Amino acid sequence: MVIDSRWSAPRAFEDDVYMDWARADAFAGVFGAQEASTAWLPLLIRHRGDASTLRQQVLKLQLAIRWQDDWPVDLSVEPVWAQLSALPELAALVDRIEFSQPLAEAPQPVAAPSADVGSGGPPPAVVVGVIDSGGAPLNRAFRESDADDAPTRLLSYWDQTQAARSGPWKRPPAGYGRELDAAALKALCGRARDASQERALYLGELDMSDRAWTADQGGVDHATHVLDTLAGLPLKAAFPGAAKPALADAASRAALVLVSVPGGLPGQATGAPSALQVLDALHHIRRVARRHAPKALVVVNISLGVQAGPRDGSLLLVRAIDELMAKDPGLLVLIAAGNRGRQPMIASGSVEGGKQAEPVSVRWRLRPEDPTDSFLEAWWPVASRPDLQFRVTLPGGAPSPWVGAGYQIGWEQDGVALARLSVLASGRACLALAPVAGARRRQIPGGCWSLACRNRSDEPVPLWVMVQGDQPDFSLLPNVPVSQSYLEQARGLFLGAAGAHNVLCTGRYPISVGAGSLENQRAAWYSAPVDGKVPRPGGVHLLAAADEAVLTPGLLGAGVLSGTWVRMRGTSVAAPVAARQIVNALAEGPRPSRAEQWRQALGIVQAKAYAPLPVLRPDEPWILGEAVAQP
Repeated sequence: MVIDSRWSAPRAFEDDVYMDWARADAFAGVFGAQEASTAWLPLLIRHRGDASTLRQQVLKLQLAIRWQDDWPVDLSVEPVWAQLSALPELAALVDRIEFSQPLAEAPQPVAAPSADVGSGGPPPAVVVGVIDSGGAPLNRAFRESDADDAPTRLLSYWDQTQAARSGPWKRPPAGYGRELDAAALKALCGRARDASQERALYLGELDMSDRAWTADQGGVDHATHVLDTLAGLPLKAAFPGAAKPALADAASRAALVLVSVPGGLPGQATGAPSALQVLDALHHIRRVARRHAPKALVVVNISLGVQAGPRDGSLLLVRAIDELMAKDPGLLVLIAAGNRGRQPMIASGSVEGGKQAEPVSVRWRLRPEDPTDSFLEAWWPVASRPDLQFRVTLPGGAPSPWVGAGYQIGWEQDGVALARLSVLASGRACLALAPVAGARRRQIPGGCWSLACRNRSDEPVPLWVMVQGDQPDFSLLPNVPVSQSYLEQARGLFLGAAGAHNVLCTGRYPISVGAGSLENQRAAWYSAPVDGKVPRPGGVHLLAAADEAVLTPGLLGAGVLSGTWVRMRGTSVAAPVAARQIVNALAEGPRPSRAEQWRQALGIVQAKAYAPLPVLRPDEPWILGEAVAQP
């Protein structure tokens, strides 16, 4: 059955198409087998007034909502946890809601912030924070020197993926996950004199046997490689393709904070990033850093891709990062630009205006073995008030009616949502599909779905269409079973020619880093694009090395166990390479007094359509803009 109706969701839900789809699906794709009515949902909210007023209203209505007591009340965006039964009342109290990936375990009542135990020496000039996935906190690369008894530089390691049950783990202030504070890390590193002792602690006392890297002696761990690239101890002997320099630098003396952010639950692809968890991580890093060294420069690297969402900087996580940087001018955030440079996941171009213009369209191949929800998202600029309309054609079926801004069209069977096309006035559209296989299989066909767009305004409108979903970089992961949908054909648009940036790169203040090659000093083929003929939102401010050569992909960095080395590639590597250069350039020098001055202070000018950027090397001082001497 086809339903054509105006938006039925409360005002606070209208800007989050993934929240709307989750509600239509009774949150089955979010919580799986959990009882949805009593499950806790992680949310970002934008206040309609001030935070204290909302708290009073929540307490008066006795809503099942939790927040952090020490969250800055002068920020407009705040992370909260709410039971589904409280969502309608919460939606009436706030201006906007966006939901995040749920956790397997609900948050516990908020604990008091853990006490900081520093080294007792002078406070560091820089505190480096990494928000990533994984982490091997006992690695010797994160200590003050390579001596057996050298203390660790890590002030905190927060693993958000599971609760503290035993051993040295504590419950962090946010109320979920488990934390090793400075005292616990110091004691553990004192007992880990070699790789075998590290491994024994990971598998035993620290209860980290669920990590994939515990299966072998080396192991690839994303967060460990990233943190080593940014601030690990220098190499004893330089070798080609190293992700960090051979000489001691300011970054290798910095204090460290590492937070491991969870991905989605197994078998789910809700379209929601771990937004609340990333924002909590940034707040945690800033809190720990300011308690340890109130005047230190805090440099935070985020090598996590967030693909779904608006490209105009309005995503609540993007706004919150901007707000924290504006509140604390000593905070600098660098973000990996993304690895969707050339993939059959993106189509882009311009939709010609006028009633006589031909619509543009894409054919979206949905694989019959896909066990998760699938999403196709489109976005366009709304400054000129364009009038775009969309329609869907099912495999072997007739096209739907055209749908304009503020409307949605849905397909149901026996009251169960099968598919929904939603078009937002804010310049986004999303086609959401239920699974075609697996435990949540619905009666929708696999094969090619078509999404067409026509422009009823006079001027041409740039348009980007991108597949969201389970394995956004499946072309780089040959051992992953292919169930990812993809764009098979495009009419009137360029298919796979432009790529797209990490949505987090659309903020006002963070620095976006793309990937390049040491061999040819050019942007990597997979990197979020810097130049090209097709316009695109977001931008790349820097290019940094992420590959040794075209035929030798990746750079060498620390493996899980001390003394092991692994190769890793992608803008995830480029971002910490650039961050290390910035730390070295600014550790002892002046810094901006306002967040909007960071890019100018670093000599960064965002690339124009055809302007190439130099590729920063791990073993050279900062060279972009005016030269700055390395400490």
